[in-house]
Amino acid sequence: MSELFSPVQIGRSAASLLIYNDHNQVLWCKRGENAPFLGSYWAFVGGMVNELDLQSHTDPLKILKITALREASEEL
Repeated sequence: MSELFSPVQIGRSAASLLIYNDHNQVLWCKRGENAPFLGSYWAFVGGMVNELDLQSHTDPLKILKITALREASEEL
């Protein structure tokens, strides 16, 4: 099978925050050099949904909001 038609990989749920101030300055975070995904790249604050996030609520949108806030508190 050619690479063009390789099987699709299903992703995992994640959430990000776009944080900005009154001067329209945006907060970016530089990923760690040894990060398993896109090391040394600049990105918005965010990350993967974890088990505690899933246990916190049944509404998928609220779970993503909880994930985004948890990730922000870990990264900032």
